[in-house]
Amino acid sequence: MARKPRKRAQSGVYYILAASADKLLFIDDEDRKRFAGILVSRAARDMTGLWAYCTEDEKIHLVIKEGLDGVSTFVRDVLGSYAVWFNLKYRADGRLFSDRFRSLPLEEPDEMLDAVRYVFGCGNFSDERTNYREFLRSDEELAFYAGGAAALKEYMKERGRFRGFERDAIDDGQLLARVRALLMEVGSERLDGLDEREYLELLKRILDIKGCTVGQVSRVCGISRRQLEKARLL
Repeated sequence: MARKPRKRAQSGVYYILAASADKLLFIDDEDRKRFAGILVSRAARDMTGLWAYCTEDEKIHLVIKEGLDGVSTFVRDVLGSYAVWFNLKYRADGRLFSDRFRSLPLEEPDEMLDAVRYVFGCGNFSDERTNYREFLRSDEELAFYAGGAAALKEYMKERGRFRGFERDAIDDGQLLARVRALLMEVGSERLDGLDEREYLELLKRILDIKGCTVGQVSRVCGISRRQLEKARLL
């Protein structure tokens, strides 16, 4: 059966998960350093935005912004180069990685921030397994999305909501229909008389719609992200 083509991200940003073929990917610190060196070097050459990575014993997590060669070529080259080095070092045979890495398009800024936080959390924000320290020093795009470098650092400390491949995404039309149904349930007369607290509680109910994101609600419903972030904290 032919493989389905990867879903493309209009933003160029992806969460990537690569798993081992039933063996350890990293046995000692040298292995992790070698992988990180290949990843950073290849990203610089390809102009790929390397936002976050984590090297678990049997999994690799990445959040990247697509460069010149495209996400598939970039990830295949990185994993292939590391697999060749690993097999030579340990005189191993067979595949190091499972058949195909998984990719999840990230379109909204809050999805990107949550995915980055999730990846760093997989490695407990450690220097040995992640690039967390370098990320905080250098990533201007996500700092802009978060509201500045200090806000980005605080965001990384908050409880994460990213579910990776387990998430149930909702498209714009479905979200709009659910919001309209919710507003009809509340009723137009009551909507006109909501105070600030009641309004934020209503926004919280919208954000609780399964599969939606803050950025998506803001864009589809024309509600400011500031108001939505206040509602999410209720």
